[in-house]
Amino acid sequence: MRMRDVFVLSDEDMSYAWFCCDQCSKVMRPEWAKVVQSTVNQVIQAYYRLPVERRSGIRVLELIGEYWKKDVGLFESKFHYHEVLLKITDHLLQYLSNDGSMSPPALLFEELNAFIKELNLSLQLNLHVVQWTPTSVAIKKYIVFENPYVLEAFKHIISVFCHHGVLSFPEKIEIINILDGTKKEIEIEKDLQKSLDYLFLSKEVVQKNGLSLLV
Repeated sequence: MRMRDVFVLSDEDMSYAWFCCDQCSKVMRPEWAKVVQSTVNQVIQAYYRLPVERRSGIRVLELIGEYWKKDVGLFESKFHYHEVLLKITDHLLQYLSNDGSMSPPALLFEELNAFIKELNLSLQLNLHVVQWTPTSVAIKKYIVFENPYVLEAFKHIISVFCHHGVLSFPEKIEIINILDGTKKEIEIEKDLQKSLDYLFLSKEVVQKNGLSLLV
């Protein structure tokens, strides 16, 4: 249910809208990256929803062909368009093929929400692929454009969700850049107050710059 005048801070909204200074503006996502991210999300969702026996490199290529947006005008040039398509195809093949025999994720592109009284703030956390066993939780997030501020916010939002019992503490969080093919692991902030302080400041920055994240 939508609530009037409740401030919402979302890790993925911030990836579109983060702006706090001239330096920050230099790492904001270009329009083509938003479109490519949407395509990547669709391909990954469709792939993991397939039965294990139907997952293959050929199926990855078919899904890219089905979901890829062919608006060359969004990109810097025709060369850039084809360069991005080749990189995305190569890295989706690499990472999805490695997970071809993995059991269906426990959570697949799910949005979690929680109201945090300490901050008078509603938090949204967008989880891409979550696998868990009785003893561990692993999270994978696929990105196209890496903004260090957004990744830091993602880490702190997960921390608050875990400390408030909305999510189990993960054993591993992997951030996979599907454009350049790199993978990194990030650690959850163990100090809850540090995460609360970070998100409070993030809220102040977004409000100061007039970014509308109200519901």
